[in-house]
Amino acid sequence: MKGYSLLELSIVVVIIALLMAGVTMGNTILKKAKLYGTIKELKEIESAIILFKEQYSAYPGDFSNAYYYFGVDDLCGTESQCNGDGDEIIEIGSKHNSEVYRSFQHLSSAELLKQYFSGVWGERNSVIQATIGGNYTLIYDENFNNIIKLGAEIAISGQTSDGSLLFPKDAEKIDQKIDDGMPLKGDLRAKSGTNTKNEDCITKPFYNVIFESNESCIIGLKI
Repeated sequence: MKGYSLLELSIVVVIIALLMAGVTMGNTILKKAKLYGTIKELKEIESAIILFKEQYSAYPGDFSNAYYYFGVDDLCGTESQCNGDGDEIIEIGSKHNSEVYRSFQHLSSAELLKQYFSGVWGERNSVIQATIGGNYTLIYDENFNNIIKLGAEIAISGQTSDGSLLFPKDAEKIDQKIDDGMPLKGDLRAKSGTNTKNEDCITKPFYNVIFESNESCIIGLKI
């Protein structure tokens, strides 16, 4: 039985190494694309909210006169379901009467977002799915104001973006592109998700980029 020569084995090793390098490079490119996609999505949602506020003088979801504008053909449910309370706080509320989940529906009804949204939490088309995974919700944060929140889906009482989604290093990159790169100040901030397993997202006052053993961060962009 003929064996392989040293040259043939060397060629095989080189080919395997090139394939592994190609896979690694491909994964790096894909990750960068997802990060830039996330940045683009955040800015697009932010722009839609700014335009909505300019046109209706209210936050989407919290808009107390939404039914007058968007209630045709029961597009957003009953008047009490469609309207927010106008207190400038985007609140969770009940399953069918949640400002958080009516918010994307209001933006869509105003033709500022292209997708259809049900306006009801717990349904598949209630929020925007993120390129990087997880989803976005518009919600009031008592420590920060109304925010666009990005996190993994945890369907508990409508808190669908509270799960850990991002590695600290990736959260920091998004923050650097949009804001100041600091997790506890500026317009984009971060914290650990509810299901963080090992290290926290933040080592005050910085992102905890030294340890990258698990996705530990969720982020919120002030609106």
